[in-house]
Amino acid sequence: MPGATFGGLLDLRPQPGPPVGPQAAGPGPGLPAAPAAGQLLCHQLVILLETEEVISPAHRTRSRGTTGGVIRKLHGEHQEMTTGLSMTHFLFSVPLLATPSFRTPMVSLR
Repeated sequence: MPGATFGGLLDLRPQPGPPVGPQAAGPGPGLPAAPAAGQLLCHQLVILLETEEVISPAHRTRSRGTTGGVIRKLHGEHQEMTTGLSMTHFLFSVPLLATPSFRTPMVSLR
């Protein structure tokens, strides 16, 4: 909904879990390893608020250098480098002129 506020809390703490498969020696994909004594974890976060317009294959024009019928529009961006944090957050305001999601036979916006 245009004008609304959207946010989230990111938990960066190592997640406990049983060792599984070839990653048994490590934390697994996407999970931070527990730092050794005296070490700090560092994370780079990039969070984007964007819309994606998808044109149906039947209505796409054929030209070189196209994006495959997908047009993205960036409405907001949050970048952060964290060191030693266990949690952080982000907050976006949805632009007042942002188009709500819709779908037609020719195009869909999500």
